Amino acid sequence: MKIILGFIFFLVNIVSVKAQYDFENYPKIKFKDYQWDFTELEDKFVHKIDVPNFYNNSKPLSVEIKYFAGISRNSEINISGTIYQEDIPFTPIGLDSLRIADVNGDGLNDIKIISYYMGNGFASLNVRVIYFFQEENGKFIKIAYNDKMGTNRFERDFDGDGNFEIITMKIQNHKNHNYWLFNIYDFIEGKLKNVNSKANYPIMIQILDNETFKITNKLSRQEMKKYEVIQPEDDNY
Repeated sequence: MKIILGFIFFLVNIVSVKAQYDFENYPKIKFKDYQWDFTELEDKFVHKIDVPNFYNNSKPLSVEIKYFAGISRNSEINISGTIYQEDIPFTPIGLDSLRIADVNGDGLNDIKIISYYMGNGFASLNVRVIYFFQEENGKFIKIAYNDKMGTNRFERDFDGDGNFEIITMKIQNHKNHNYWLFNIYDFIEGKLKNVNSKANYPIMIQILDNETFKITNKLSRQEMKKYEVIQPEDDNY
């Protein structure tokens, strides 16, 4: 298991060490990270975190993820008493830290959870990304989608408005070559909205043995737009 985990972090880091992606020119969000407490029970497995002073009135937040024995891809996420169904596998070492920040710039803390699917090769970059955007009444709107993950691909503020853009990554084939394809989104009115127009996105970076991290010159920025993804990929979105 340690070997598998090490390989995953190797693949993740090959796209972050000495990286010079275009989006790294923009301010990066600053998350507070919290580590999970893990408990194995007779019929389920539980990850839990208590976050002090989460709400603006200084009340704490409780987050609990339950995975049920015998069901490989079924879970419940309990956010301070409200339960959300989610389709993520039970992979104890694949669950990243709980991340807290005001992602959309409305003055309220939001939650981000990342779960790795533990595949092989490039599939080991497959993740389930789950946001819980806090509303004024203290409730949350859940946004979840499938993605590929690199450690340096934090949310970035492309236009300085305090609403950090969410960057997604997928593999896109073009004329028998594979590229990393990056789209950007804002959380607006309860959903993710594609805002590629803010920075002339999407961008594509050719996948090479000797990675350059530079936007490819194999096709024009206008040609890249035909690969625009209106919403992140998710069967239940």
